[in-house]
Amino acid sequence: MSRRESRGSRGVNRELEDMRRQMEAEMKEMEEKMRTAAKIMVLKERDIWQQDREQLLEENRSLQKQLSIMKEDNRNLQTDLQKANEEREQQEEKIISLHKRLLTLEKIYSTALFTCSGLKRECEVAEEEKMREQLIISLQQSLSARQQGSERVRGLYLQCEKSSGFETVEDEWRRKDTKRVELKKGQAHTRAHVDTLAELTETQSALKQNQLSCVAVEEKLQTLLAEKEERFRKELSGTEQRFRQQLSKQGRRFKKELSEKTGEKKENDSSCEHNCLRVLLTHN
Repeated sequence: MSRRESRGSRGVNRELEDMRRQMEAEMKEMEEKMRTAAKIMVLKERDIWQQDREQLLEENRSLQKQLSIMKEDNRNLQTDLQKANEEREQQEEKIISLHKRLLTLEKIYSTALFTCSGLKRECEVAEEEKMREQLIISLQQSLSARQQGSERVRGLYLQCEKSSGFETVEDEWRRKDTKRVELKKGQAHTRAHVDTLAELTETQSALKQNQLSCVAVEEKLQTLLAEKEERFRKELSGTEQRFRQQLSKQGRRFKKELSEKTGEKKENDSSCEHNCLRVLLTHN
């Protein structure tokens, strides 16, 4: 009985040993398969990671290139902005120069106007003096003529008292003829005086017309300068505003593109890190 039990236990032990060996073999085979699968997965993940890495490096190089282009564009924009500022300064200097020239012209015009007023006053004074002299000369001539006429009349009167008949009529005729000649001379002096007054009035009118012309020219010059300055200021302000708007738009576009590229790079980096961690965890 005991022998039979020992034989049965030995058979069970053999079966258990065989099962253990079989299980160990299966375990080894499974471990080998798992190792092989893990190696294959690691190699695949490594290839994928390598591809992602190459892609990220390529994108990084592209971003670096775009960043270099953006920096170059920024430098060009800074150069253009500096040129625009220099041009604006030059235009401001031109405006200042025009203001100085305008002030100089105003001074010259004021001086010329003052000189013209002085010359006009001198002409008026000279004309007044001339008129006085002519009037004095005319009065002196008239007085002298009257004195001479009085002397002639007195002489004729005395001769008339001394003589009679034919001689008295002849003297009377001579006296009348002398009066007629003196009257003609007086009329001639009067006409000359009237002509002189007319010439003086015409001269004064011409001087006044010249003065009005000078004032009109000055007003026209000031209006033209003001319009030109205002038009130049508007053009300069519009150019500066358009340039600033263009610069602002380009800056916003560059920042947006750089932000988008940076976001994509961060997403790719996080995805790559996640894949690497997953591969390492799978390998372990």
